[in-house]
Amino acid sequence: MNASAQAGSAEQSGPLTPSSVFAQRFRIETALGSEAGTWIYRARDLSGSDEVVLRLVPLAAAGLDRAALAADLQRAAQLAHKNVLRLVAYGEADHVLYVAREMCDGHALREIIDTARAAGKTIGAQVAFTLVGHLAQALEELYQVMPHGALSPASIYVARAGRPMLADWGLARGLPTLARRGAPAGMPDTLYLAPEMHKGSPPSAATDVYALGVLVHELLTGVPPRMPQEPPSRITPGLPH
Repeated sequence: MNASAQAGSAEQSGPLTPSSVFAQRFRIETALGSEAGTWIYRARDLSGSDEVVLRLVPLAAAGLDRAALAADLQRAAQLAHKNVLRLVAYGEADHVLYVAREMCDGHALREIIDTARAAGKTIGAQVAFTLVGHLAQALEELYQVMPHGALSPASIYVARAGRPMLADWGLARGLPTLARRGAPAGMPDTLYLAPEMHKGSPPSAATDVYALGVLVHELLTGVPPRMPQEPPSRITPGLPH
């Protein structure tokens, strides 16, 4: 991983190493990668011994709106739903913003879709409808607090028991580059980004519906929608019209 985390001063930077402790609370276990200008680690929360995913956001990150991010994370901390990965903690330390969420014992949906496609298969209609049903219910209920805004296969996990789990709620408005992720290799990073968000509008229920629609097509066919658009039933044999 080539990601680095700022520590000590804005000019001094370097990777967080295993066993180091960040913000006097999180013991780093391993680096998970980097995306949208942020660094991600698997860490142990020393205040409760739980494993978490720790995201570090440099204060100089492109497009960062610190006020919006702080306000939305405060609201996201109120979310409690069976299909949402819980926000554990957030704040500022060592010249970065940090966001810690609970760890999922499964895999990212992006990985699941890609594995099926590599085997010449799709997720299957019944599994797709079940996953989307759970996700839509969670989005509908939690929109009372806020929309997600960065919905993609990179922000959705499937636990070992089969339950879909949404991650990264509260990040999209303050860190809009997160909405440009999750696309399969070779596809544009705006794949799940609603046109109005692409033009600068904030996330809304409608932008989540747009992303969910792209995701449904990909689950059913193994590929994102493309022009000229065709019904999934014409792409994948056996799907109901």
